[in-house]
Amino acid sequence: SFAQVGHGGSGSLATQIVGADISVSFCEPGALSVSGGGADFSYAQIGNGGLDYDLDVTGDLTVMDATTLSVTGGSANKTYAMIGNGGDQTDGTKGGDISVGADQILISGGSGGAQAEARIGHGGGGGASGTISGTIDVTTAVNGISLTGGEGALALASIGHGGGIYQGSVVAQSISVNSADGIDITGGIGAQSAAGIGHGGIFSTGSEFSGSVDVTAVNDINLDAGILAGTTAQIGHGGSSADGDMG
Repeated sequence: SFAQVGHGGSGSLATQIVGADISVSFCEPGALSVSGGGADFSYAQIGNGGLDYDLDVTGDLTVMDATTLSVTGGSANKTYAMIGNGGDQTDGTKGGDISVGADQILISGGSGGAQAEARIGHGGGGGASGTISGTIDVTTAVNGISLTGGEGALALASIGHGGGIYQGSVVAQSISVNSADGIDITGGIGAQSAAGIGHGGIFSTGSEFSGSVDVTAVNDINLDAGILAGTTAQIGHGGSSADGDMG
């Protein structure tokens, strides 16, 4: 099962999804939750593509005016949650600018299963591949931004293109993160459940992961690693055991 705002869907046989822009906004104050499910492969996504989609997918994504925006991985295996094009185990080019604004933003890896990633950015986990393009702009207007790795293995929480075990490249694509309060980046309690702002991801491989990373906060910026291997907290491209040119 899956929940998705966007074209495609799990195992879709659609031909290329190109130039398919998506905009989500609120006339009155309201919260927005993007949450993976409780059964294996039950993902949630604002973006085009979906689990196992294997062709090119592009389009600008805009999510604005939520009070609290929560992006949360699920409790079973590969129950990813993301605002971005692509998805777990996808191939093909992924592109489009991403703009996200809310009063506060919470990005959390899943609560039990493996590879229950949470992400604002194109790409996907589980060996997804392909060249990625597009800028990322994430802003809060009232409160802060938090990224917290999850409880299962490889339950990453990230702002950036790529994902755990991503096989591809991101060349000269900028990331801008602006918080009206603080920014907290905390590694999870599951093995390899990293949290970070940057392209790539733990065990990612590709020719290059690059682009400017600008992070601004009114109050404190805190990075706290977890206690298990790979539960890193990072601002910058790459990740534990990542391979390729970074810059």
